Amino acid sequence: MNNRRLSPCLTVMLVAFCLTPTVLADPIARYVIYMIADGAGYSTYECTGDYTGTTGRMTVNGLGWVGRAMSVYPLRRGPQPVAGAVGLRQDAKTVYNSTQAWDPTPIKPIEGLEFTGYLWHDQTYPDSACTISASMTGVKTYNNALDVDGNGKPVETFAQSIWAKGMTTGVVTTVQVSDATPAGFAGVSNESRVNRPEIIRDMLATPYIDVIMGAGNPDYDNDGRTKTSPNYKWIGRATWDHLKQQPGSQNAGSWQLIQTKEEFENLAQGTLEPYDPHRKLIGVVTRYEGKQQYRSNDGGFSKPNYTTPPGQDMRTDVPDLPTMVRGALNILLRNDKGFFLGIEQGEVDRAMHANHLGRMIEAMMEFNDTVAFIDAYLTANTGRDDMPNYTNTLLVVTADHDHQLYGPNSDNVAFDPIVDNGPGKLPGARFQTTEHSNHLVPVYAKGVGSELLERYATQSDPVRGAYLDQTDLYTIFMTVTGLASQEK
Repeated sequence: MNNRRLSPCLTVMLVAFCLTPTVLADPIARYVIYMIADGAGYSTYECTGDYTGTTGRMTVNGLGWVGRAMSVYPLRRGPQPVAGAVGLRQDAKTVYNSTQAWDPTPIKPIEGLEFTGYLWHDQTYPDSACTISASMTGVKTYNNALDVDGNGKPVETFAQSIWAKGMTTGVVTTVQVSDATPAGFAGVSNESRVNRPEIIRDMLATPYIDVIMGAGNPDYDNDGRTKTSPNYKWIGRATWDHLKQQPGSQNAGSWQLIQTKEEFENLAQGTLEPYDPHRKLIGVVTRYEGKQQYRSNDGGFSKPNYTTPPGQDMRTDVPDLPTMVRGALNILLRNDKGFFLGIEQGEVDRAMHANHLGRMIEAMMEFNDTVAFIDAYLTANTGRDDMPNYTNTLLVVTADHDHQLYGPNSDNVAFDPIVDNGPGKLPGARFQTTEHSNHLVPVYAKGVGSELLERYATQSDPVRGAYLDQTDLYTIFMTVTGLASQEK
């Protein structure tokens, strides 16, 4: 499945290493927290670190963290299922290949791409649906697919598997609640990510999901203004009407809806009223496409922007991501058997698609703040068996894919490096496309089983070093929760 190819210089060492079984610390993880900064590759971290003056000093660079690189390639680029054995066959052209990924050979520009490596990435990149699916099922699939195989058939997901142990699931995102990554976290299977009203219906009907948070509010635009005509693209009309019309008291298993910043903050503080502990909770902020990134000041995402710094005229009537996560934790902690929490800062990717450097850094700063919050939260709970902490929790921080973001002279110099202009100043950088890439992405882990990142990083890249594949995350999640073998 992973088509592993070892660098010759590593072969002898890795063979000896892989003969030793992995031994995990006790106890088996009761909590798994999986954080994705959508689209955030090494250059995203570098740009953000340069601007904030924290390069090499972010939370994920601290003591106890394990870091490696990770491949994210799709089964194939096509956006539809294919029947039979051919539909399950890995397209060799999309498999990560370091020689092609870093090829500096100049070419006659094709759609503005001046080097062979740039073109290879543009022709082989994955999308957010197939990548979240790979880490939630251990199965590679086609672009557009959610938790199904190459034939379009549903595959058992991590969220479904842990339900057998009594563990529940929570999903928090800064973009639409029925978009690819939150749907993949939730274990919802669909042949196409574009079936959004169907996806959110399935998420709400799933017995193991206790909390869902994000955007996609039909009643509001991207600046928080009430729409005269609701847009039901992300949440269907019947579903939305039902959520809004539920009275204050419902039978166990029904959903409570919150929308305002005050409600999110009260939930985080444990003071939400009315509040029924027997009901699940869905929080849909008063924004349509995203929590902050689609605001219209400075032209919004209308054109590439390399000059506007982060944080300009940010809206103050929506909750920040740490507040949303704190509220989600309060819901999930009602279950003493444990939980899986998937967290996405999806606006990093949206800003990168728009080639808006400042807003990319802005969204990544919020993601880093959320990582720091969770790290502090888990550390503060040390010694408490009844709460998530690093003796009973695995925390994984990564991206689902990258973009082609290089230095300011990357039109003329292949893979030109980012230029650090100092804290508080936008770094020198340039996007080569408005689409994704097939680059390796960073992955970090801390807590129970974090050493498995090292265990599964059996391949080598000349630039990023040892790397594992996205499908290995599924095996790691299953292993640390006691649902899979500890042997590689």
